Amino acid sequence: LAPYYAAASLFQAIWCLCFRPWALNYQWLPASLLTLGAINLFFAQKSVSDAVFRSGGITLWGQIVCWVPMSLHFGWLVAASALSWNGYLAPKSQTIEAPAFEG
Repeated sequence: LAPYYAAASLFQAIWCLCFRPWALNYQWLPASLLTLGAINLFFAQKSVSDAVFRSGGITLWGQIVCWVPMSLHFGWLVAASALSWNGYLAPKSQTIEAPAFEG
């Protein structure tokens, strides 16, 4: 759990630096960092899930303290990385004009 969670936290901390003036032309950078953070948080969550499975279950307190916050954090990173990639790729898309229908 610890190495993956630490890596996810590191990528998210570096993500905060991506909005400095020098990085504004590199919008792929925050998207990549959020994606890497989400991937690492997935593996951290998997470690917790494997430990819960091996132990035979999790208490309500364990869910409240560990499971729910990590799941919410993972969901936030997935959503934020999707939005970030969309913000980076959307201006690069080309429009395709459909032929006019005459009827």
